[in-house]
Amino acid sequence: MAQKEGVAQVVLATCSGASNTGAVTAAAGDLVVAGVAGSHLICLPALALGRDKPIKRIQEAQAVVVIDGCAVRCASAIVRERTGREPDLSVEVVQDFAVEKKKDRDFDPEFARRVADRVLGGLSG
Repeated sequence: MAQKEGVAQVVLATCSGASNTGAVTAAAGDLVVAGVAGSHLICLPALALGRDKPIKRIQEAQAVVVIDGCAVRCASAIVRERTGREPDLSVEVVQDFAVEKKKDRDFDPEFARRVADRVLGGLSG
């Protein structure tokens, strides 16, 4: 995927919610951004508030990736409602990895790597 001048190749939105599955989305998003040149992680609360910068980043991105922590899919809904754009790639941690959502934010860093690898595989395939 060739990068357009001044436009992020891949823009990620992660749930980062108050649970183990939310926390793993943030860590996985960091790993994806570190592994994909020209990618950018947006601030989901700023997008939810309707701030111009994250809206513009998503609207102009070549690919939009959303990593949701659970079946509520808050990040996907915020992206869709604020930008009118469907994610090009979506991962939902509870469903896609058959894990239980818990109230604590503890997770195995290797699990974040598995989630990131799923995203990176989806971007390259």
